[in-house]
Amino acid sequence: MAPSMALIFPWTVHIVNELSNNKVLHVHCKSADNDLGVHTLKPKAEFKFSFWENPWGTTLFWCTLSTDRQSRASFDVFWSSLWLSKGTKRNKYTDLEKVTKNEKILWIARNDGIYLRETNFKPESLNRIDPNEEDIIVEDVLFHKWERKK
Repeated sequence: MAPSMALIFPWTVHIVNELSNNKVLHVHCKSADNDLGVHTLKPKAEFKFSFWENPWGTTLFWCTLSTDRQSRASFDVFWSSLWLSKGTKRNKYTDLEKVTKNEKILWIARNDGIYLRETNFKPESLNRIDPNEEDIIVEDVLFHKWERKK
């Protein structure tokens, strides 16, 4: 297996508040080694963090997002594609490198749930040596719906 580009470049996870009605978003992200604390995002605000993927392919970050006292979403925001090749699967995604660009992962909180911004190349551009911006397809895909807090 080819080494991950993230071993050369750091990954950056972005979480953006696109909730309506001026709702704030509470974000708490962690890994096995790092607790990034609780952050309160005003509307249109962003929380981001960067890290290097470890060479063993076991890097995993997860976050809990909440909008109020009733709604929350807990999910993995980064997983190593090397780790996933060992038989684990997250939703329909197995390799974040295939649906993101330049080691940037964008999660968007909206009223109906959390979206992952997919960045892919148009099929006809895959044979080009140097694809340009017109060859890129950007789509926000619903990844996780809000759950009721227990």
